[in-house]
Amino acid sequence: MPYYKIHLVGGVASFAFMQFLLSCISFAAQSPAELSLNVLLALVGSLFPDIDTFSIIQKILIWGIFAATVMIFVYQAWWLLLVVGVVMLWLFFVKHRATTHTKKFVILVPLCVLLFMLFKYPVYATEAFRGYIFFVTGALSHLALDYNSKRK
Repeated sequence: MPYYKIHLVGGVASFAFMQFLLSCISFAAQSPAELSLNVLLALVGSLFPDIDTFSIIQKILIWGIFAATVMIFVYQAWWLLLVVGVVMLWLFFVKHRATTHTKKFVILVPLCVLLFMLFKYPVYATEAFRGYIFFVTGALSHLALDYNSKRK
């Protein structure tokens, strides 16, 4: 997508907005490492809806799938091969701005990851929930920017 820089600016803005809101209720991350991770999650989230088109986020996803495949073999987590296979097939059959550009998709897909994290690593529940919030806020900023550009 040629407008990915605008989406990255939207990701930064959504991070700043959400960080402010969470600091008002004392739920914001305090450490520099957590803040950096949350900025990164908002930025990746702001590009996430474009995983269905050949773009920067799809390149990142493909490298992530490659890394996940290596980890599957290292840790012998064979059930994850099914997940990786479904994601790869899905990338080739979905139309741009169909499934990935809906509020349901950008909220529910990361929610599945959050629920997995809560089940598998309950010790990191707070960090996982914060990460979910920033990722989804970034993704929603993408939808808002695309909606406004389609209206003009």
